[in-house]
Amino acid sequence: MAYLLSWNVRGFRTSLGDIKHLINRFQPACFAIQETFLKPCDSTKLNYFNIQRKDCVDNNKASGGVILLTSNNQL
Repeated sequence: MAYLLSWNVRGFRTSLGDIKHLINRFQPACFAIQETFLKPCDSTKLNYFNIQRKDCVDNNKASGGVILLTSNNQL
């Protein structure tokens, strides 16, 4: 069964452990993450996922932002 997860994390880096836990538990085909608070210079990598992201920076301060993770595992 393919899962779609969505979560308003209020900080990608501070929630990375929980994000990885959800990925391991549900093995989602797609994971939409809101309120990432990442700047363009921040690195994001997760094994077995393609990452598309849109950062939101206002006066050099990260706010908002989204990431869409899509699994690159072959079923």
